[in-house]
Amino acid sequence: MIPFQGLITFEYPHIGPRITQSKKEDFMKPNKTYQTISAVCAFVSWFSWTYFINNKSEDVLLSSIVQGLISAVITIFMVQISYVLYHKCRTPKAKIFLPPLVLLFCCGLVGAVIHKAIGTSQIFYTLMPSLIIGFIFSLITCLKIQQSTQESKSVK
Repeated sequence: MIPFQGLITFEYPHIGPRITQSKKEDFMKPNKTYQTISAVCAFVSWFSWTYFINNKSEDVLLSSIVQGLISAVITIFMVQISYVLYHKCRTPKAKIFLPPLVLLFCCGLVGAVIHKAIGTSQIFYTLMPSLIIGFIFSLITCLKIQQSTQESKSVK
C-alpha cells in the first residue's frame, strides 16, 4: 500500500485509488480485467492508426509499436492521474478542466519527443486523434469524479 497525502491509497491488486476517509468507499476502481482489456484495445487501435498514417515511411512498424505502447500505458494510468489532479485543484471549474489539459499537454509532449527520437514521419497526425480522445476520456472521468464526490457528500 502506497499512501498519498493521507487521502488516497493505491492498493494492489486493485489498481484504482480508494478514499480512506471515514467510510473507506471504493471510487473509480477498475479491476485488472477491465484495465487489461482497455490497454489491449488502446494498443491495437492506436497501433493500427499509426500504421495507416505512416504506411509509406521506413519506420512504420517501430512507430506503430511505440504509439501502441504509449497509448496502452497511458490508458492504464489515466483514471488514477485524473483522480489525483482533480483533488489537487481548488475551484470546481479547475477540477473539471485542468486535469484533462495537464494530461493532454504531458501526453502530447512525451509522445512528440518519443516519436521525434524514433523518426516517425507524421508525428502530428499520429498523435492528434489519441490526444483528442484521451482529453475527452479524462474530461468524462473528472465529471464522474465530481458526481461521485457530490453523491458521497449527500449520503453523509
